[in-house]
Amino acid sequence: MSISTSTQGAKNLPRYFSAVFQLAQKLVAGQIDFLLPDGRLFLAVGQKSGPKAHLNIHNSDVFARLIREGDLGFCDAYLDAWW
Repeated sequence: MSISTSTQGAKNLPRYFSAVFQLAQKLVAGQIDFLLPDGRLFLAVGQKSGPKAHLNIHNSDVFARLIREGDLGFCDAYLDAWW
């Protein structure tokens, strides 16, 4: 498993993942771990310690759905077991 804190130079990323990850990297506190279906792990770490979230992505289209539909799309994707 590869662990990254940046999408720079990463190939074959899911559509819109880079945009979502850029937003996640603006965390003030805490950490969000994104485990992609291909086994790559991306860590977005805030400037201060805080809560940690681990998102196990089952369907890479979740990022397009988040961009397109916002919070509600992200929630629906959870109900559809996409993450």
